[in-house]
Amino acid sequence: MAHRNNSDPGNEMSKGDDGYTIVEALCAFAILAIGLTALYGAAGPIVGSIDRVSNMQSALLFAQSKLDEIAVSNAPLASNASGHFENTNISWTIATRDVSSLRDKQFHVTLQDVHLSLTWPSGLRTQSLSFDTRHLGVSQP
Repeated sequence: MAHRNNSDPGNEMSKGDDGYTIVEALCAFAILAIGLTALYGAAGPIVGSIDRVSNMQSALLFAQSKLDEIAVSNAPLASNASGHFENTNISWTIATRDVSSLRDKQFHVTLQDVHLSLTWPSGLRTQSLSFDTRHLGVSQP
């Protein structure tokens, strides 16, 4: 802080009054502007990360829902199926393959390898999740 000389009799400032000069105020403003710019630059990637994590969390919940649908199905699954989750931009595909060594015609049971894939846009890229499981389907005699 600059010290002012109050020896001028026309100056109404008392001897103990000190203030900031315009140069000091401009320097403080410049330092504040640089700090806020750096903070803004650091916050951008954090906001993007929060958005990606939120999308991933939604996709995981939809994947769990689709896996639950598969689990409660008693019949063998079709070899390929696809679709979109309602009111979202998340699409899903299911590909199945019969495990031939574990197919029992006497009991009409088929064991299947199931591959579930989810995809959704994320900015300029496409994000995806994949899950592999098995399904035991019982067909009608």
